[in-house]
Amino acid sequence: MFTFGEVAWMFLVYGLVGWLWETPFVSIKNKKFVNRGFLRGPIIPIYGFAATTIMLSLAAWDPTKLVKGVQGAIIIMIYAALVATVWEYMTSYLLEVLFKTRWWDYSKRRFNLKGRIALRASVFWGIGSTMLWFFVNPKIIAFYGSVPESVMKAVLFGAYFIVLVDVGFTLVELINLRSLVIKLHQTSEEMVTVLTEKLEKLGEMHIISFLSDAKANLKTRVEYRKYEGFQAFSEFLDEMTNKGKDWALDNEILSGRFNEMLSKLKGNVRFFRNYPDAKTKHFQMVFITRKLDEAIHEFLKQINYKNSNGKK
Repeated sequence: MFTFGEVAWMFLVYGLVGWLWETPFVSIKNKKFVNRGFLRGPIIPIYGFAATTIMLSLAAWDPTKLVKGVQGAIIIMIYAALVATVWEYMTSYLLEVLFKTRWWDYSKRRFNLKGRIALRASVFWGIGSTMLWFFVNPKIIAFYGSVPESVMKAVLFGAYFIVLVDVGFTLVELINLRSLVIKLHQTSEEMVTVLTEKLEKLGEMHIISFLSDAKANLKTRVEYRKYEGFQAFSEFLDEMTNKGKDWALDNEILSGRFNEMLSKLKGNVRFFRNYPDAKTKHFQMVFITRKLDEAIHEFLKQINYKNSNGKK
């Protein structure tokens, strides 16, 4: 079995390995550098937890002692894939419950379960963990043993102090983000009500019909699914900043509250950049609100144009 210090060392190393794997992968995919992970530092905790759990359980129960050769390795691969998949599913579920956001989504991959886990990712975990167990982990433990105990204790203490501070700041950010996302959705619904009343005064039935269709689509989550993503919302925030767009509403207090929350959300831009594929249904109503506002302005333009032509 491993000592407490060895376990602490493994967690840090595998958290760093996860960051070194995901950061280049996501950066290449997005054609720009993406500092992947919840934390600011170069560590992804789920990799640390999953890999360390697998190494600890395999040390306690090593299938290769019972089944030799390739068959033993296959058993380890299947076992590791199952353990890591459970970690991935539970982490996805808890993060969505706590922060109203799904931070990764495998819905587009074949053989996925509710978009939280997918066969390809599980196979990757199984093969990767098997390689770690046979070839990498022994070297990690050997390196730990080769460093003077006093030096390693100082390294671990310093590293975990930094990680814990990072975790603290990140949790505060995530709690604020959750609160803002929920309030933004609620305010968007109020704004839709204001815009609807404005439309009713204008008497433009085809735009009112558009609103009904939009709400229906929101419920079925078909047409507006593309507006769940952090990437789409990040682009929307950039557009608001670059164009200086303002919402022309009769209710200035409501409009101001909406813009204030959008401004605060810009402070969470690192989450939008680090997790461009993250999703939350709470952003959908924002885009419906924008479409309604633009539809009203377009309608008023047409009315003004007709009136000006009629006067001529």
